[in-house]
Amino acid sequence: SKFDARLAVVGPPFVGKTTAARRVAKERALVLIEPHELVREAVTEAMEWRDAERAREEAAAAEKAAEASAAAAGWEGEAVVEPSADAVPADPESNETTEETEGMETTPEPEPVPEKPKPSRKVSLGSLALDAQEQDIETPASVVAEIIAMAVDALAPPKPPPVEYPAPISDDNITEKEEEETDASPDPDPPGEEATDKEKVEYEELLSKKAKEKADKLQKRREELKLKRQEEIETLEAAYQAQLLELENTYPRPPGYVIDGFPNTAEEAAALEFAFTGLDPTKGERIK
Repeated sequence: SKFDARLAVVGPPFVGKTTAARRVAKERALVLIEPHELVREAVTEAMEWRDAERAREEAAAAEKAAEASAAAAGWEGEAVVEPSADAVPADPESNETTEETEGMETTPEPEPVPEKPKPSRKVSLGSLALDAQEQDIETPASVVAEIIAMAVDALAPPKPPPVEYPAPISDDNITEKEEEETDASPDPDPPGEEATDKEKVEYEELLSKKAKEKADKLQKRREELKLKRQEEIETLEAAYQAQLLELENTYPRPPGYVIDGFPNTAEEAAALEFAFTGLDPTKGERIK
């Protein structure tokens, strides 16, 4: 973390934690993080999401019901047309399309089902907090800790898109044309049936020499490609660092933050550490 100050004001209820946290934040120009307010915001967004989801489901159900009703009405309104006695049978070899076939409708292809929108991480956490409130239980410490971690992450400047590294070098990177260039000389003619043992040995030596030359050229090409890839990686990483520095200067981060009233227990402290670092302190003894 590049914050100069990372503080938490903790203690039992009604001892002035909020007053102390606000004073420290004001005097040191720190960002005041109020967990209860963050949870309230997340719960509000979760409620809005649930209402929107309910409205979407009701609208979809109403649309399906209307389509089913219209289809049923159209089926009942269709009349059966009996052929008249004076009707001339159609010529089976005729290519002309009759009025009856012109009026026929082809069965439409089913439309793809739209993908259901997914809630944001904040909405998901707010839903967990809302469930706890509806059950009249305390919001889980892990939920509060992750909401705090999200608020702290939001204080940092945005990051540029991650670097897309070039593919690793393998024989697949060497094109067929390059392989032909490494093997430009034609193979020697094989010795005939009347060739001497010496000529046969010389032929095998030529083949072995040519194969070695080709392998050496391919290896040289691999090394060239590896060097080129390394140069591309260094260029990409330098560009990423330049963008990162530009964003740091454009969106300067605050000197630090102070959390009001969290964590107050060992469980909350463990949850906050896990939210910040991904490390589970409860498993520390196993690691040791």
